[in-house]
Amino acid sequence: MKTYLALVIILIFLFFLISFAPLSLAQGPSEEMADEVAADEEMYDYLHGIVMNIDPHSRQIAIRENDSGEIYQMFVGKDATIEGADSLSDIGVDDSVNVDYYTVNNQLVATNIVVEEKSVKQEAPATLEKVLSD
Repeated sequence: MKTYLALVIILIFLFFLISFAPLSLAQGPSEEMADEVAADEEMYDYLHGIVMNIDPHSRQIAIRENDSGEIYQMFVGKDATIEGADSLSDIGVDDSVNVDYYTVNNQLVATNIVVEEKSVKQEAPATLEKVLSD
């Protein structure tokens, strides 16, 4: 009787093992595939606007979009290309830029920045004393 009971328990165990093993194996690849799909579905977009603030050291830039007036804060990726300026440090406040970027984990990451027009910095007028002394 004990042998019969042991055999039944082993058969039940094997039945559950065979029944649920494909499900447990399927979870691993599907999770990996979900990660790959999530990486592929990063949202890419384009923005044209005016630089409101820039910090080359932390690679952060804030741009006010021309159409909506909305301000976008974004990180400039290390592999980002910059056109119309020698480096990120050469981009200034009030410069007109076009930016290609993507969104990942609710963070905007710039991949390409094109400086369309550098802002013209007007010098402050000379003081009256300066003008009269010259």
